[in-house]
Amino acid sequence: MKPSLFALAAFATLASAAPVAAHHSHAMYDASGEIQIQGAIKEVRWANPHVWLYIYVANPDGTTKVWALEGAAIGQLQRKGWTGDMLKVGSNIKISCYPLRSGGPGCLGGYVLALDGQDLPATHERHPGREFD
Repeated sequence: MKPSLFALAAFATLASAAPVAAHHSHAMYDASGEIQIQGAIKEVRWANPHVWLYIYVANPDGTTKVWALEGAAIGQLQRKGWTGDMLKVGSNIKISCYPLRSGGPGCLGGYVLALDGQDLPATHERHPGREFD
């Protein structure tokens, strides 16, 4: 009996030391439909666990609002061909993304449709543009 209790205790200790693969929910985004936003890049945060873009987007009344776009991790984006120097402050960008359910100025990932006036190649049939999530 004692060896099996020891084995169980050793297993429990090792299992609790293993890294946890947790992630937060994306429930705050409306994945039922994409929207398109465009504007000038205000800031790029090329960092893990998510790359963030902040974009000046023009409102219908002529004012601008800064939108926050949550992207994937650096490694995921690099595997899709992105590099940190591709997104520069002041560059014009057009994105198809999943908006916040609250209606606030934010989006989840999506697809970069154009960067500095250049249309980007399609990534797959359903979505045009280059994946950013």
